[in-house]
Amino acid sequence: MDTEQELGSDYKVFSQKTITVTLIVILILFVIGTVWDQPLSQLVGNQNEWWAAIIQDMGAFPNVVLCFLGAEVIFQKGTRLQNRLLKYMTLLFSFMFGLTKTWDFFIEARSQMGQAFANAAKNLPVGAGNDYSFIVTNKELYFVVLYIIAFYLIHKAVQLAWLQKVSDRDLARLVIVGLAGIVIDTATGEILNQIKNIVSRPRPFMNLTKNEPFKSWFMVNGMLGSDDFASFPSGHTRCFSMALYFSLFVNNDNAKWKKIWKYIGFAYLIIGGFSRMVMEKHYLSDVAMAAFIGFLGIIVLVKLLHLEENKFDF
Repeated sequence: MDTEQELGSDYKVFSQKTITVTLIVILILFVIGTVWDQPLSQLVGNQNEWWAAIIQDMGAFPNVVLCFLGAEVIFQKGTRLQNRLLKYMTLLFSFMFGLTKTWDFFIEARSQMGQAFANAAKNLPVGAGNDYSFIVTNKELYFVVLYIIAFYLIHKAVQLAWLQKVSDRDLARLVIVGLAGIVIDTATGEILNQIKNIVSRPRPFMNLTKNEPFKSWFMVNGMLGSDDFASFPSGHTRCFSMALYFSLFVNNDNAKWKKIWKYIGFAYLIIGGFSRMVMEKHYLSDVAMAAFIGFLGIIVLVKLLHLEENKFDF
């Protein structure tokens, strides 16, 4: 057992080799995309693929899970505070953050799935956009109540099954991991959205079905403010890349599960990124740049804060 823990403590998900190989692969894909974006889009694009539509509509959850876990860790830290006022302020703040973050995702995913089914009913491609939107009216407030109850049960299960059993020392590390994750999600999202707004690249389906001229990522259009011109970089892919961060919530001594979550993260990023190309929403260069932004944000915080080290004893 001691040997296992010693080996586990030496294992780094974001080793120098992993970082180097990942960056090289992303660069190669970006160059390939820059040269062959249009023919690749014509080759793989198919807005009627249900598997890709489901990932599009419901799969961009890793960044939401990341923030939820961060909020849950902060909540548990709050339960152990001695100062009562600070304790209850921390509990309220962290619970509300997790609740509203997941609610926002749920409403968006519900609207997206509604669009897909509306398209299917009209024999239109399931991945195409339309005007459908899921709105909770005053007559459906029970839906909000049910959601809060469901969230509370999940929150309680996370606290009882996991975080209440964590030692103060391990929880101290998780607090830093959780806060860093929230910062990474916020910062990478802001960087990506500003690039997207400035470049305003037409999405592939605009070129494939609406005769919009193809434009590469370096042909800046200016801030057009239209979702049809928001191809570069891919927002969904940035969300997918946050799955790479999940392994940081695993105890540093548990190499087995850190490896498992590492491979799950990379697999999900690859599948999710490809699905955006299939849905004709993004080119390969869009996906590669988004993966780079997400990966860069993770690496900077992981290395800057020594998140794979046991240095959080406060």
